[in-house]
Amino acid sequence: MKKVLIVAAKANMIRQFNQRNILILKKLGFEVHVGTNFKEFGSMDNNENDKLIQWLEEQQVVRHQIDFGRKLGSFKANFVVIKQLRTIMQNKDEWAFMHAHSPIGSVLGRIAAKSQGVKTLYTAHGFHFFKGGPLKNWLIFPVEWLLGFITDQLIVINSNDLKVADYLPIENVEYIPSVGIDVKKMLAVTPEERQNIRAAKRSELNLKDDDFVLLNVGELSDLKNQRIVIEAMANIKNPKLKFMIAGVGPKYDEFTTMAKELGLQKQLMLLGYRNDIQALHFASDLFVFPSRREGFGLGGFEALVDGLKVIGTKNTGMKDFIIGPAYGVLLDTKDVTAVTEAIKTLMDNPEKPGAGMDKAFIETFDSSNVDRIMESIYRKFK
Repeated sequence: MKKVLIVAAKANMIRQFNQRNILILKKLGFEVHVGTNFKEFGSMDNNENDKLIQWLEEQQVVRHQIDFGRKLGSFKANFVVIKQLRTIMQNKDEWAFMHAHSPIGSVLGRIAAKSQGVKTLYTAHGFHFFKGGPLKNWLIFPVEWLLGFITDQLIVINSNDLKVADYLPIENVEYIPSVGIDVKKMLAVTPEERQNIRAAKRSELNLKDDDFVLLNVGELSDLKNQRIVIEAMANIKNPKLKFMIAGVGPKYDEFTTMAKELGLQKQLMLLGYRNDIQALHFASDLFVFPSRREGFGLGGFEALVDGLKVIGTKNTGMKDFIIGPAYGVLLDTKDVTAVTEAIKTLMDNPEKPGAGMDKAFIETFDSSNVDRIMESIYRKFK
C-alpha cells in the first residue's frame, strides 16, 4: 500500500480543507499520513483541534507533529521542519506523493519531498501575488517560479490563480471550483426553517427585530480587515446597525478599544470561535468580507449560499462568485467611503434572502464536483 503525506503549516488547514481529501485517498487505497503543527494549530479552538485529532485516529490516519514556526518561520525553524519531513519520507519507494497546503507548508514540503525523490502536489489557496496587488507581494513570485520546477501538480481554486499559473514552469495545472461545500444541502433549508432559526438565534444574541445585522466570519486580523467595517459604522451613526464577528485573533483588544472610543461598544459583537455559522447567517442581514487577500473567500461564499449578499473585495477569489448585484459588491480594501455607502444602500433596500441568485451557478461549487476532480488528480499518481 503506497503512502501519501498531506502537509500544512497549521492543523486548521487540515480540518478546513482536507478531511474530504483524506477520505478520497483512503477510498483509492492509500495509507494517509498528515504532517502539520497540532500544537500551534491556527484559527480554531482547542476543542476543534481535539476533534480533528480524534477524527484522524478514527480514520487510521498517521499523524506527525511538524514544528512549523509562526508565519514564514525563522531559518532555524524551517531547517528543522525540512529535516522532520525528510525523515518521514526517507524511503521514497513507499510514497506515492506529498500534497502540500499553505504558503510555508508548500515551500518546505516541496523542498523536503523532492530532496527525497517523492512527487509533489500543491494546492494554492490564493497566491500572494496577483494583478493589482501590492508590489512587495510580487517579490514572492520568483520563489514560486523556482519551486515550479519541483512541482509535479499544481491545483488552483480561483480564476486569478489559473491565469498566474500560465507564467509558472509547471506542466500539470488543474482548476477546482473552490474547495467545495455541500451547496445542495444548504439550499434545501426551507424559508420556514430559516425564519425559525433566525428568530431563535436573534433572541439568543439579544438582537431586536429591527436591528440590521452585519456578519463577518474569520480571524480578527489585519488580513481579514474587519477594522474598515467598524470605521464605516462610525460614519453611518445608526444604533440599529450591529456588527457580529465570529472568530478569534490578535486584534480582539484593539477592536474592543476602537469600538469604545467610537461609541460603538453596544453595536460591535465579538462572538469568538463559533460552530453555529449557518444559524448566524440566518440571523444576519448582510455579510461583510473586506479581506485583503482570499484564495476563494469560502466564508463569503457560504454566506451567499445561505441567502446573504456579500460585500467583498476586488483582486481576490471572491470575484468568482460575486458576479453581479444579486450576489453583492466588490470594493477596494482601503475605501472606507465605498464600504459605508454599500452598507447604507443595502440597509435601505432589503431583499428576500437569495433573491436573483442563479441556483445552477451556485451549485457548480458543490463539494461533489470538487471531489470528482480531486479523485481524478489523485488517480494519476496512484
